Amino acid sequence: MRAGTESLKRRPSQFGFTLIEVMLVLAVISILALVTVPKYQALIEQIHLDSSAQSVVGRLNYAKQLAMDQRKTIYVAFNGNAIQILDSTYQSIGDSQSFESGVSFNQLQSLGLNPLTDGTNSYGWGLAYSNKGYVMASGGRTGFAANILLTSSRSGRSESINIGAGTGYLTTSEP
Repeated sequence: MRAGTESLKRRPSQFGFTLIEVMLVLAVISILALVTVPKYQALIEQIHLDSSAQSVVGRLNYAKQLAMDQRKTIYVAFNGNAIQILDSTYQSIGDSQSFESGVSFNQLQSLGLNPLTDGTNSYGWGLAYSNKGYVMASGGRTGFAANILLTSSRSGRSESINIGAGTGYLTTSEP
């Protein structure tokens, strides 16, 4: 044998991993997966909820601006898992926008919203913006506060969109 060739020759038991080493690695990976997957799913649900709340804020701001630009009443309707903007004759302005997956409008805990109906058709629950950009209650009363609650069906978490009295300033928060 030449000098230095002993290190190149290995016994078959020196190659690869033992079964115990492979099983230990799989056990560690399994434990990490058990810990991280639920946290990841909760994070995704929170992102869907936040995204839907920001979408509602954007649509409410758009409806307020439309009411002031067109100098007429604009309605915002919430129906299950979507938001829709309607003109003063209850005709749809643009498409209704659905909330993210698993997020819905919580009619029972939302405050300051009224059923929107033209006498024959029901458009869900909602509010109206006057031609001056004020939030209106039924009967035309302006300057009141409203609260819209969105809920995640999987986790039960909620996000609240608050409409300030008088100013109509929009904020979001977790109740």
